[in-house]
Amino acid sequence: MNPILVVYTTREGQTRRIAEHVAANLKRQGLSVNLLEGRYVPAGLSLCGYSAVILAASVHRGKHESEMVRFVRDRRTELQQLPTALLSVSLSQAGAQDTSAPPDRRSQAVADVKSMLTTFLAETRWHPTLAVPVAGALMYSK
Repeated sequence: MNPILVVYTTREGQTRRIAEHVAANLKRQGLSVNLLEGRYVPAGLSLCGYSAVILAASVHRGKHESEMVRFVRDRRTELQQLPTALLSVSLSQAGAQDTSAPPDRRSQAVADVKSMLTTFLAETRWHPTLAVPVAGALMYSK
């Protein structure tokens, strides 16, 4: 079986941790995985040697990272031919899952997550096999 490609974009580091966790779980299942940061994907990378692609895309200020938008746009045709998953990582999803938040705040967070995901998919004209919102977190390095 060909390897699975996991590509991530991150600013604070949380999405990298999520992508590393996904890659490690796939490896524990005996699968071969290549993990790449979106900023460092080789320009000529072909997806034809992969059995599936998982994209972990962080969201900042309501938008997915430009590197992920570019990655998807440049490889949309190849992506459409493979099983794919999009993990859309945002603080808004964390708000949607916050059971201590008032219902109206949670509802707004759910609407925000849906809007950001819809915008990304429209902007890239890509239709992943699976799209999952994932709760993000701010990470601070000392």
